[in-house]
Amino acid sequence: MLINPYRYAAAGGVTLLLDETGLGSATAAYSVRQLRAAYSGDCMRVRRSSDSEEADVEFLSGVISINSPINNLSGGSGSTLTAWLGSDVAFVVTWFDQSGNARDATQSTAGSQPQIASSGALIVDAGGNPQILFASDQLEFTATGISGTAYTGYVVMDLISNSGYSIAVFADKFNIYSSLYSGNWGTYHGIDKASGYTALAHTLTINQSRSAADWDLISNNNAPLNGTLGGYATQPGRIGGAGIQYLNGYMQEVVLWANSSAPVATIQSNINSFYSLY
Repeated sequence: MLINPYRYAAAGGVTLLLDETGLGSATAAYSVRQLRAAYSGDCMRVRRSSDSEEADVEFLSGVISINSPINNLSGGSGSTLTAWLGSDVAFVVTWFDQSGNARDATQSTAGSQPQIASSGALIVDAGGNPQILFASDQLEFTATGISGTAYTGYVVMDLISNSGYSIAVFADKFNIYSSLYSGNWGTYHGIDKASGYTALAHTLTINQSRSAADWDLISNNNAPLNGTLGGYATQPGRIGGAGIQYLNGYMQEVVLWANSSAPVATIQSNINSFYSLY
């Protein structure tokens, strides 16, 4: 089996994404992998289906694993996720923010929690990387103070289906991302849909402002598509949907910066080295 060195970055030898030169401090950062060496917290808190007990899941060699150590159990026993979970389904209660800004994305309603494991096994992509299933589910985070006209953000997602607006990430007054919808430019803050991209694909989607009324949308390593900003009411930060517009697909990583200078090429190189998207 080929070993991807980026998957085991925390063990040494590979630069973690937020430690890359020029990226600066992120405003919010969520991932199934460790994103910076200085982050010593857990990846996520999960709930098991049989009795709704919860546990915090740690990274194992830089990525969440079915063999990851667990801590802060509300009930049950076991020192690893697999021992504690058994053959249950695991739902994400909290996706911890790795930026250091304590913007943890959480969902207290059981029926709206996305899924990370099924029948005792992590949900993974074609390359074996863990991913979170969002099916009309959403996690909320504090978006206050992160709006502005200078912005960079990205999401790694894999769509199952796409109908209308399928929002992946929403932060304050900015619809940072939606699915790669086949249609015209949207009119919300940020580019929410664009013609010219494959709708159902495993993608790194980057949204970056160029001015107060000019944004680029970049999918994988394709040329940027440009759009114009419009207005939208203030909203709480959400991952997986906003209002009645939800993502139907998988997400692995979401990072936001309150600037428009984060180097796109650096983000693309690091992400593709880990997830092998293109």
